[in-house]
Amino acid sequence: MIRTIICEKDKKYKNLLKDYKSYPKAFVIAVSSSLVTTMGISNPIALGVSTLVLLSLSQATKNAFCKMTDSEVLNAISDKVDQAEKNKSDALKRAFGDLLDDEDTKKQ
Repeated sequence: MIRTIICEKDKKYKNLLKDYKSYPKAFVIAVSSSLVTTMGISNPIALGVSTLVLLSLSQATKNAFCKMTDSEVLNAISDKVDQAEKNKSDALKRAFGDLLDDEDTKKQ
């Protein structure tokens, strides 16, 4: 359903897309503004350039997403979920590893 809305030019979703078309661009402008402000840049040209870069990246991502098969999309999502779980597990081990090691030492 989401792929149909994003990738295909289906007439029944045309009004929905038209209603929400400006939201992603507004989000990109807000992110761009935040990025340049965080870097201490106040020049309006920098905001324009960073917005252009983010919009280009989002268009490239959309194009790649639309060219993927359903199984490729599902595999990519599964890989990201697996990686996120591994990262979370690794972070917990780093944060609480000393406590876990102490518990193991006490049991021995």
